[in-house]
Amino acid sequence: MAGYVVYQKNIRTVTLKEVFTENIAATTDDIQSIDIYRREDSDDVASSHAYIKINDKQTMETIMKKSADMTLKPSRSSSPMNYIITIHTMTEKKPNFNALEQHHMDFGDTFITMNQKSYEIIGENKLKEAIETLDLEWTQG
Repeated sequence: MAGYVVYQKNIRTVTLKEVFTENIAATTDDIQSIDIYRREDSDDVASSHAYIKINDKQTMETIMKKSADMTLKPSRSSSPMNYIITIHTMTEKKPNFNALEQHHMDFGDTFITMNQKSYEIIGENKLKEAIETLDLEWTQG
């Protein structure tokens, strides 16, 4: 009689807020601007591109708050990334010395990559929803 061993690996999930906290040593107050580059691919037409720079604190906070509790699972896989986000922060390095830093994140429908770490999106892609439901003026290019 053959025996079977069932192995269930519990993979810890994290929130997008936890990923931000781990990778960005700044608070939402330290965010100066957010650049978003969006690429849309289609089988019928050539891909289109759009860009926006967000400087409005309220808009930046809305994006961060609406997507903060999005559930992620560490992953070694990835999928096409349709968005590239650059978060510009101003952080105090020493008394009276501030540094402007850039933090990059790529994401698509089911995966997010930040600082060379990939995460699978579990459930709703709240970051994409937060960005797409705002009335933003994109520059087409």
